[in-house]
Amino acid sequence: MGGSVFRRKLAPSLPKESRMVLRIDAATRDSKTVVFVAGRLEGEEVREFLRACRAIEGELEVDLTSLRSADSEGIEAIRELVRAGRKLRGVSPFIRLLLDDQPSAE
Repeated sequence: MGGSVFRRKLAPSLPKESRMVLRIDAATRDSKTVVFVAGRLEGEEVREFLRACRAIEGELEVDLTSLRSADSEGIEAIRELVRAGRKLRGVSPFIRLLLDDQPSAE
């Protein structure tokens, strides 16, 4: 599987709600696929992100180098992939802090 999995382009003339929030690209070499995530992982894009990652069979790495922010659903989606044995790379200190921060049970 090569090329783009999901892509929404930023258009300056569009209203803010229509601008790109997240870009997901994938590249496959040998039997390993790397999913590149750029932008903000939030809202409806979280479902697209999970759909794209779940569709990949075999070894998967998720590259978060260009991920700028994530809401609680986005962070939980990344945690879900890690629990499923998927590897992360390019995790910024900010995103690492969010991933490591577990809500306390009351």
